[in-house]
Amino acid sequence: MINARVETVAPKSALRVAYKIRRCLIPAGSCYKWKRDVEPKQLHFILKHDGSPLALAGLWETWKGPDKTIQSCTIVTTEANSLMTERHHHMPVTLDPQDFD
Repeated sequence: MINARVETVAPKSALRVAYKIRRCLIPAGSCYKWKRDVEPKQLHFILKHDGSPLALAGLWETWKGPDKTIQSCTIVTTEANSLMTERHHHMPVTLDPQDFD
């Protein structure tokens, strides 16, 4: 999964355990959202004003198959705030340093 909505992450069976015990921070210089209700679609980059990295809320999981092990992660999203709502209805959950724990 590319992203997981915060509203449904706890009950979703594929993410339930990761939500409880495998949370992570995903560092990013920026992220992007597509504005799809215009033609052609418009790409919007999201970054901090001061250029510092974003810390996105994430979940990670390890999948063990017969031949290999795959480690994967997903970005947790939430409803868009007032700055993002005209671009998209959801946005990544971002965390400030005091909330990293």
